Amino acid sequence: MRPGTDSDSPVVVMVHGTLDRGGSFNRVARRLEEFTLVTFDRRGYQGSRSLALSRGLQDHIDDVLAVIARVSPDQPVVIFGHSFGGVVALATAIQSPEKFFHVIAYEPPMPWLIDSAHPHRGVPISESSAKETEMFFRRIMSDDAWDRLNQEEKEDRIADGNGLVGDLSVIRLETPFTVEQLQNFEVPVTIGQGTATTMTHNVPSGALVVETVAHGVAEEIASAGHGAHLSHPGSIAGMIRDVANHYREEPSCAS
Repeated sequence: MRPGTDSDSPVVVMVHGTLDRGGSFNRVARRLEEFTLVTFDRRGYQGSRSLALSRGLQDHIDDVLAVIARVSPDQPVVIFGHSFGGVVALATAIQSPEKFFHVIAYEPPMPWLIDSAHPHRGVPISESSAKETEMFFRRIMSDDAWDRLNQEEKEDRIADGNGLVGDLSVIRLETPFTVEQLQNFEVPVTIGQGTATTMTHNVPSGALVVETVAHGVAEEIASAGHGAHLSHPGSIAGMIRDVANHYREEPSCAS
């Protein structure tokens, strides 16, 4: 946790995506010095590899709630989730809405909400986490990006393979939440999208969330791809800051 300079600002919890880690939000964090910011490595990844492996999405929900209980037990938080982290953020807020002031999810993969919206929905996971790690990295980044990694860097990514397999299992095989649950969801939600994203299969389900929840907003980042927290950290920081301005206007939150 990094304390902020403004005591009237909300605590911001940031949840990373698949084959990523909390440190990837550093560029965003440097632009949000006024906020108390919390990042962490989800179970199975880097600093949390020693934790028991995820048995499903509920483990990630429980982890986020445990973090919030430590850093902001009395006031609702703003939660930002990137990619699979956005799924975790939404699912956690649906389960415990009183803990959240606003959910921001950037390009969350939610194929279960729209039929045939994801090319890998229902596809079994390989028994080899190393193989899944390399395939995922090549698919999301590029073949060249994987080939440029030295052996130590490849081994470091492969060490996160069990976390990756757990994430893929949720996206391919679980139903983290339903349209009916979204219809009854009162916490405001912002769905972020990059205009240059290659993850176009995430667009229809994101639009559905915005249309379905009581307070949904779609926000585009011009020229951004899937990794906007790395390439466009100022835009992500601005998205969070806009939400925080509304927080300050809510007496029940800022008091």
